[in-house]
Amino acid sequence: MKILITGDWHLRLRRPLRRIDEDYYLVQREKVEQILKTALAEGASFILQPGDFFDSINTPYQVIVDYIDLFKKYKVTIYVVYGQHDLRYHSANVANTPLGVMKAVGVVNAVGLVIDTMFSIHGYSWNQPLLEKFELDESKFNILLLHKMIIDNEKLWTSQQDFTLAMHLLRRSGFDLIVSGDNHKSFVVESRDGKVLINCGSLMRSAVDQTDHKPVLYIFDTSNRTYKKIELKIKPAKNVLDLEGFEEEKERNLELETFIDGLDTEKDLGLNFSDNLMKALQEISDSDVVKMVEGILDEAEG
Repeated sequence: MKILITGDWHLRLRRPLRRIDEDYYLVQREKVEQILKTALAEGASFILQPGDFFDSINTPYQVIVDYIDLFKKYKVTIYVVYGQHDLRYHSANVANTPLGVMKAVGVVNAVGLVIDTMFSIHGYSWNQPLLEKFELDESKFNILLLHKMIIDNEKLWTSQQDFTLAMHLLRRSGFDLIVSGDNHKSFVVESRDGKVLINCGSLMRSAVDQTDHKPVLYIFDTSNRTYKKIELKIKPAKNVLDLEGFEEEKERNLELETFIDGLDTEKDLGLNFSDNLMKALQEISDSDVVKMVEGILDEAEG
């Protein structure tokens, strides 16, 4: 049995702040279609997508309808979990969300637990705690699909604390294959006994620190536990990303990281995150950090 593995899609209509290509939506759609065509060409039984399927719960209806039509055209089985971008106010109520609509019309399958004669898929959405011990049927090929910050052996930023090491998860969980999302970096980790964790990373390059990122997918063959990487077609970073002021933005990102680390989460993160964050911003004097956070909030709420 072959499985196509992909990463965070963040499907959206408007291009991100640092993208300069006017046809961003079509570029993203073409990549999704390339994934669907590859699944059929490789004879994949299904696709595993580990959350952040959409970029926002405010995704326009035209985007949702367009992708419903696309998935109906190719008729490929897609298993998904919910990332934080797929959830309204990060709530567990998924009915009133774009991904909930996709599930309702039958073009994706939101996974809790899927048991087949040959395999099992255990799905964990964002912020859903993992079991301390999993009861796995060793006669099946056991898969864990989750949206959780997993890293290989290197933190994404120096003070990062909320993460799980890939090798630790492989060793303690017992799954034959783990497919993770949330980390936009691509990596594969394999244990000594042949268990594999694959994190494809983001489908699109949306930030200047992704100039070297190559969007990928993997084809995993359960019969011999081998996998191959397929790089998606992309243009040079200079053609799609606004690289002017890259070093300055890196410095501002460090300043933003320092600001976030200094937040009193017990006080600052209440029911209305945006309002409370803006109140916290009033207490700092760095105008560049203030402008950056305000821009992020404007885009998220727009």
